[in-house]
Amino acid sequence: MSDNREVVQIVISKLKPAASRERFIELTKEMKQWFLTQDGFIAYEVYENKHNWADKIVYENNDAADRINHIFMKTKIAKEMLELVEPDFSGFIGTNVDV
Repeated sequence: MSDNREVVQIVISKLKPAASRERFIELTKEMKQWFLTQDGFIAYEVYENKHNWADKIVYENNDAADRINHIFMKTKIAKEMLELVEPDFSGFIGTNVDV
């Protein structure tokens, strides 16, 4: 993967049974606002189905993705979000493949 290509991060998570959906959405809005202040951030979308949540985050390149993720995981927002989701969430970071 080239460091000068856009990078997409996909995170699939599930809320814990006792977690508040409303609080999770509030935190997601706070997270999006936080991302908007970060150099190298491009876009954010969130999706929901009956069982899971999927976050799609787009960064300018791998360096931006690594830096932003590292900083974000130290925030109060991240710590509270991690309390609401099941610990078996999964993530993927990669670049577009031309086919």
